[in-house]
Amino acid sequence: MAFGLVVLAAIPSGVLQHRFVRSLEKTLPAIWAELGTQKKLWTEDGNKHYAAAQRFLIWGEYKSLSDEALVKMGDRSRTAFFVFIASLVVFGFCAALTQGTPQLSCLWR
Repeated sequence: MAFGLVVLAAIPSGVLQHRFVRSLEKTLPAIWAELGTQKKLWTEDGNKHYAAAQRFLIWGEYKSLSDEALVKMGDRSRTAFFVFIASLVVFGFCAALTQGTPQLSCLWR
């Protein structure tokens, strides 16, 4: 059950983040270009634009944008991301209680 919660939270979070990043790229190309020049980003695939846009979203830096629709999209995406993180914590807690050591599993029963 808890794993299903994680999956149900992961899908909308990923979709909303992707839509936000693509909308940012299309509607505000100057900010998109600026995000790609940040040097302190490390990514496995080398896509600094996407990594910087993710950080821009998660840290809430998008709230200073003039595009109201993009800010609302960012709010929804960021909320979905935090719901996903919370579902991971719940899954970990449930797994620890049900599959953990006997000292932990006795708390569940």
